[in-house]
Amino acid sequence: MVMGICTDDELIKSILQGNGERYDDIVERYQAGLYRTAFYYTQSVEDARDLTQEIFIKAYNSLASFKQNSTFSTWLYRIAVNQCIDWCRKKKPLLEERPCSDNLCAEEGSPEDLFLQQEITS
Repeated sequence: MVMGICTDDELIKSILQGNGERYDDIVERYQAGLYRTAFYYTQSVEDARDLTQEIFIKAYNSLASFKQNSTFSTWLYRIAVNQCIDWCRKKKPLLEERPCSDNLCAEEGSPEDLFLQQEITS
């Protein structure tokens, strides 16, 4: 494989073959988008940074379970939205004292709806 721009599938294959350092390429490729998603839910720079890191760790630890039934980005953003919803559930008592600006942590709507809404507005 020629060094340079690789597809997600090529990167994943390389990572799963033991080239874990290639995960940095995945992080670089998706960091800004995942951060925006996390910030959308948290409305906090610090929480969004922490959540983004958690998303990448979870994705890395789950990479072997990626079955390629969808694109990698869809799979990764599914992890991101689920992590964000989990964050909201854990923070809900605190958020009830300080409501989210757009009620982003409300349990209404599916994760897919929330993700699509975020994609449309960004």
